This record gives sequence, C-alpha cells and structure tokens, in this order.
Amino acid sequence: MLPAALGIRYQQDFYFLVASITRKPRSKYWFACFRDLQGKQRRLSTKQTDRKKAMKVAEQYEQIRLRKVPVHTVRQTLAELARQAYGEDFPSATVREFIEVWLKSKAPTP
Repeated sequence: MLPAALGIRYQQDFYFLVASITRKPRSKYWFACFRDLQGKQRRLSTKQTDRKKAMKVAEQYEQIRLRKVPVHTVRQTLAELARQAYGEDFPSATVREFIEVWLKSKAPTP
C-alpha cells in the first residue's frame, strides 16, 4: 500500500503520520495523536466527546506542530478551545495591565 493511501506525508527526508484521533477503552474523550518536532509520538486529550470536534482539535495540534501558524494564531486557537470547553474567555493581559492589578493587590488597605 502506498504511503499516501495510509495518510502518510513525506517531508524533509522522513515520513510522518498526519494528525489522527483515538479513544481509550474506558474514556469518553477522544485523544489527538501526532508527532512532535523531535519525531516522538504524542497523545493529548482533546476533551471532546464528539468525533468531528476532536478531529478539528487534532488538526489544530498538527498545524501548530508543523509551525504553519504564527504564535498569535496559536494563542487565538487556545483561547477558542478554552471558550468552547469552559464557556468563558481565556484570561489575557498586557504586562502593564498585569502589573497594575498586581500593584493594587499589594497596596496596603486603609
């Protein structure tokens, strides 16, 4: 069977599998399967019970691993995943905002 038919791509003198999902026997969640930059296989929980949603998460992991998306897009992706999973926005602040909040928390109370 040809590598392409197995979902295997060729890049930089080695073969690697594209993102996929699997589910452990006693888990209701799907796990994303992909290889990191060193070629080591990784499995991360998608925290999704829906197969299609889990595959989208796995594909996002794969895009990040291949460095096909800029850092700010990674942050946006993580924020979107947090919003979907928890129903609230991912906390973020500039350095200035963080320091202002921290200083207010350290100020003596009258």
